[in-house]
Parts: sequence; structure tokens; C-alpha cells
Amino acid sequence: MKQINHPRQWLLAAVCSGALILTGCIQENLVACYKLTLKAENAKGDDVTGTALADASLYVFDENYNYLQTVRMTEGQIRNREEIRLNYPEDRNLHVIAWGNLSGENQTVTESELIEELKIKLKSRDGLAQKPDDLFYGNRLVQTKAGGSLYKNDTIVVRPKLAEVNIITQNIKYALKKYDSPTDADCNYYVNRTLDAYDYQGQSTGDSVYYHPSADWNENKEYFAPNYRMCAGENLNVQLTADANTLAIATHDDYGKPLVAPEAAILYVVLRFGEDGALLSVRQAVRPWGTVDDHIEF
Repeated sequence: MKQINHPRQWLLAAVCSGALILTGCIQENLVACYKLTLKAENAKGDDVTGTALADASLYVFDENYNYLQTVRMTEGQIRNREEIRLNYPEDRNLHVIAWGNLSGENQTVTESELIEELKIKLKSRDGLAQKPDDLFYGNRLVQTKAGGSLYKNDTIVVRPKLAEVNIITQNIKYALKKYDSPTDADCNYYVNRTLDAYDYQGQSTGDSVYYHPSADWNENKEYFAPNYRMCAGENLNVQLTADANTLAIATHDDYGKPLVAPEAAILYVVLRFGEDGALLSVRQAVRPWGTVDDHIEF
């Protein structure tokens, strides 16, 4: 009987020994077990880490909001969800401000030793704000141990900060006729009353700026500005000109509500003209990003 039990005892001892080795590995190598990563979400909360970001900049501040370092991440590092290492000699509570897609040329970063002075500012040309890159923002309080290890797995989540606007006319021919302008006149849209910068909390700040959305004539001979990216804003002012004439200025819709372009959403604006050439009606609708809705019923 003893000879029969020996293999079973040996097998049991081996299993227990393996379990102890595995447990010991987990306990002794917590640095390797917990990691900090970056994740991008769209307006619906879907994970878009693999497609939304071309780069990321992580601005790291200490418990007293003093600047420590900037961590740059490439598109490949983001897609592969590579670990973000924040290695300091003592335990820290770190404030991490994360921006995605800053590497374009349409905004500047004001870096500072003070967190309050960290700003993302749009570039301007000829008094008009440049169309910003597809900016994502997030922040996270990260607790680290001495040597860079973490107390748990942690994730910095960034989300879209911008809005889009679609503007289209109805019966613009009457407005053009009023000013003796040709049906293919040189028209322009201008949008203002949004600010030109973001602070470290992702809040709008800075000066009010004008945008000049790209637009053209559609198949129905209406003037259409599709999917123009801009900073989110409230109480917008939409202006339409033809040559030297102002055809319309809209600040509110037919229900008296101000024109609003929320973050991670699309604002649709329809400017309808009467037969006398005057602006007859203004309609607006807001849809989440990813929604196709370029027709608003009257």
C-alpha cells in the first residue's frame, strides 16, 4: 500500500510546490502585475483606442500641482496599449493631464511649471481660427509606489473635446436675387462666440474667435458646409455672406433657443429664406457623433 501511495503523494507535493511558486511570483512581482495604460472612448463610450489617436501627450504634476514631466506616446504605443511608466523614488499621488492628437499644426501647447498655466490654444490666420485637430482630453489621479509600481491596474481615459457643425441653406436663390448676385456667387459662412483655448481641466478659456467653415454649392444649388470641426460653444453666431453682402445672421432658432454646439456632437443648422430674400426660418438639431442626419424636416 505504501508503494501505491508514493506516486500520489509525490504528485500532490509537486502540485502544491507549483502553486507556491506561482503564488510567490505574484506576491514578489507586483510591479509587473499592475500597469497604467491609455484608453480612448467616443461619445457613446465605445473603445476607439486603436483608431482615434495618432499621438498622446501626458503632462504629469505632483500632489501640489507642480510640473514633473511630459510623457509622449506614439500611435503604435497607444494601439498596443503599452504600459505608461511613472517612476519616482517615493510614493506619489500624481495628477496626469492627457491630450490626444496634439501633433498637428493647428494648435499650440503652453507648457509651464504651474498646472494652471497649461493651455491648448488654437492658431489663427488673418483673424480666423484654424480648424483644430481631432482633440481628445482626459485626466486622472494616479497613485504610484516608490520605483514606479502601482497599487492596482489603472487607466487614463480620453474622450473627444470638439464639436462639428453642418450648415445648409434653403431657397438661397431668393436672397441672392435680392442683392442681384449670381446663383454661384462667392459665399462664405462665419461662426463665432466660441473660445480659442482649453485649460488643464479641459474647460474652454481664452478669447472669442471666428471660424470660416469650408463650404460649396450642392446639387440643389444650396450652400452647404459639411462636418466642420471646431471648439464646442454656446450662443453661437452664424453669418452667411455673398460677395460684400450679408445674407443672414442667426443666433437663435425658431423656438428662441440659442445655437449650441456641444462637445462630441454635431450641430445641424438650416437657414431658410423667404421669397423676399429675408431670412425666414432657422432650425437646429444636435446629434451625437457617428449619426448621419443631414436633413432636418420643417
